[in-house]
Amino acid sequence: MRPDLVECKTKPLSAGHTERLLTHPIRPNRTEGSMKPTQVLSQPVRLCSVEGCGGRHKARGYCNRHYLQVVWHGGEPTPPRRYDTTVRDELGRKRCVSCETWRAESEFHKSKKCKDGYASTCSHCYRNQYTARYRHGLNDLEYSVLLDAQGGRCLCGADGPFVIDHDHSCCPGQHGCKKCVRGIICQPCNKTLGFSRDNAALLRRLADYLDSGGVAR
Repeated sequence: MRPDLVECKTKPLSAGHTERLLTHPIRPNRTEGSMKPTQVLSQPVRLCSVEGCGGRHKARGYCNRHYLQVVWHGGEPTPPRRYDTTVRDELGRKRCVSCETWRAESEFHKSKKCKDGYASTCSHCYRNQYTARYRHGLNDLEYSVLLDAQGGRCLCGADGPFVIDHDHSCCPGQHGCKKCVRGIICQPCNKTLGFSRDNAALLRRLADYLDSGGVAR
């Protein structure tokens, strides 16, 4: 036993710490000015069980993204959407990875991190994610999980541009919290809810009015 180490009593590791120890190898130890690697466990890193994901395991067999999706919305997690950001259509447009819409390159911010020099998310979705972060407290991962749970579209089937809908009875005004966020919808649907003052009964009467063909035929 090394003289500079003091023997002490330790408690057994919990299940979570044991799994973390098995999935993360121990870093090499620096002693006496040289690198002497300690024992590295040969246990393979556990990955997400969703097909095509490949993310590191977080809990319940899922990565962090799919785990949040299951906890928040229930059901089966949706597989990840992966696109080649360098692909262009016949009109020279680029596909946004967030709203899945083909847009001109002028609608994307320039980015040195991407192969083609343009960001993978269009300026509309980037603005929505910025709004989600500072007005509603949602980070990029939580915004993506919420959008993936809706199939990447609004309830009307539109693929953008999107806005975040929240319950104004909880947080009046443009700013809200995570608890009052109801979903991600398109701008026309958001204006419809605003003009109806979030009155579900009024919207049902309007739907009955359209189904009946109006008051006078």
